[in-house]
Amino acid sequence: MTANPDVIAIGVNPEVDAIEIGAISLGGGVRERIRIELDSVPSAADAVAAVVRVVNEWQQSALKDCRLVGVGVAVPGLVRASDGVVRLAPHLGWHDEDIAAPLSEALRVTVAVDNDASLGARAEWLFGAAREHRDVIYLNGGASGIGGGLILDDRLIGGAGGYAGEWGQTRPGIPASGDRVTMDGVLEDEVNRALVLQAAGLGAVDDATFAQALAASEDKVLIARCNGRDVFSPRPWAMLSTHSTPRSSCWAGFWRCCATTTPPGSTLKCESARSRHPQSRSRFSQPAWAAIVC
Repeated sequence: MTANPDVIAIGVNPEVDAIEIGAISLGGGVRERIRIELDSVPSAADAVAAVVRVVNEWQQSALKDCRLVGVGVAVPGLVRASDGVVRLAPHLGWHDEDIAAPLSEALRVTVAVDNDASLGARAEWLFGAAREHRDVIYLNGGASGIGGGLILDDRLIGGAGGYAGEWGQTRPGIPASGDRVTMDGVLEDEVNRALVLQAAGLGAVDDATFAQALAASEDKVLIARCNGRDVFSPRPWAMLSTHSTPRSSCWAGFWRCCATTTPPGSTLKCESARSRHPQSRSRFSQPAWAAIVC
C-alpha cells in the first residue's frame, strides 16, 4: 500500500529572520515550501497570520485537491510538553504564547507545537540520518541559537516539562581569553549563525545559500571564524557524547554547513567533536520537514 500524496500536513518554523512553511504529504514528500524573510523579529500573532495566509493561498491553488490533516510548529524556545504553550522563546521575545489555539481555530485542524531541535532529533531518528540507531545525540544551529535532542534506547528524552536538550546553554571550552566573543558567554554566544553570516558578508539567507557562499569563499576572516570552532566546540560535544555514548551524532543547521562545506584553507575537522566512544558515528543531516509534522 502506498501513502496518498494528497493527504498533507503543514510544517512551520518561525525564526528571528524568517518564517518557513512547508506542506508535506503522508508519504513524506514536500509538496510546497516557502521561506518568508523578515525585516524584524515576528510576534506570535505575526507567525499565525503568515501561516494562515499561506495555507489559504495553497488550498486555493497548488493544494486545492489535497486534504489537510494537521499542522506542526517547531519553535526555537522552551515549549511545555503538556499543552504546547511556548513558555519562553528568548530570541523571538515570546513569553507564554499559545499559538496552537488560534492556528487550529483558523485552519480547523489539530495543531501540535514543540521545540525545533527536539523535533529535529525525532525526525532524524525516525526518517533521516539516524534512522538505524537506538541512541542518538542531535545538535542544531539555527538563526536563534543552538539546541539539541537526545534519543536513548529508542526514546526521545524530554526531561521535566519537556525542556531537555538546550545544548547552547553549556559552557564552551575556550582556553585563551582573546578567542572569546564574550567574557562570560555560553556556547551559543560564542558559536552562532549570525557571527558566521556576518563574517561571510551575508544577510538573512537560508542554509543552502550559506553553504554555497562558504564553499566558494577565500575570506580569511570567515576561515578564521570556521576554524575557531575547533577551539571551543569539541568540549561540550565530547561531554554529551561521553555521558550518553550514542551510536549516532547528528549535526544540523549551520553546524552541518560548517562541518561539511568548509572554505579553502580551513583546517576545521569535524572528527575533533566526535564522541570518543568507538562505535559512535557523526552524521550531517539535511533539513527534514518531517521533523515538524511527525
